[in-house]
Amino acid sequence: MRTDRHLFFRKKYIPWYDTTVACWILISLLFLIGLFALSGVTVAGSDPDLIEYVWIPGLLAGLSIFLMVKIGIRLWRRSRNE
Repeated sequence: MRTDRHLFFRKKYIPWYDTTVACWILISLLFLIGLFALSGVTVAGSDPDLIEYVWIPGLLAGLSIFLMVKIGIRLWRRSRNE
């Protein structure tokens, strides 16, 4: 049976774009994009000529909310494991 030659354990390396600060900056930018998209939904919904294009800012708002939740879950799991 082989023994493990590396008997010490290191902390897991996290790239710069996955640090806690970078994730919070990304969440705040996604929040601003979501607000912009929701304002686009209200503008497109109020104009009868643009009602067929409501799905574009709606999709942008949905994607930004989805990414905010996904990154928030990643931060929550990371803080729970530390």
